Amino acid sequence: MRRRRGWDGRFVRTSSYLDEKTRIDARDVRELAGVEPGALRVRLREPLAVTICLRWRAQPRGARGGGGGWALTLDCPRCHDSRRSLYLNRIHGAVDIGCRGCLGLPYRSTSWGRAQRADQRAERARAVLEAPGKWTTTRLRALDTYREATDESMRLWFATLPRWLLALDAAA
Repeated sequence: MRRRRGWDGRFVRTSSYLDEKTRIDARDVRELAGVEPGALRVRLREPLAVTICLRWRAQPRGARGGGGGWALTLDCPRCHDSRRSLYLNRIHGAVDIGCRGCLGLPYRSTSWGRAQRADQRAERARAVLEAPGKWTTTRLRALDTYREATDESMRLWFATLPRWLLALDAAA
């Protein structure tokens, strides 16, 4: 299958992103459906009537939260691998269910350019800086990351300006 290029020469995405799909999480299945350890499958009615096979795994005693117990994972109907989340993919009225790998769902950040990644890195660092608390080494690292990311973002933004516009600014 040939991939189509856009007006700028880059490949055009034909599929949607992960955050646009309906997610079925193992934790939600366990809480909302009231599934007890040992159940082999569950029939969901919302948002689609589908049967999902379950897998249970014993947790070690030293695990987080006191240890012991059972962990629930969902069985992907396409690759039959254990997954914590499955996704519903609606294509032309038909609904397909599977894991992220089987459905080929990329994260939205895979299509970002360098400038947008720098902006996101600065935004995350700013959120850490604005959180209440002491000035710990984590916050100081976040401050350094924020400064570096904003500098890189501005440098990349200036690189997109035409040279004649920069020459006018320097002459003034």
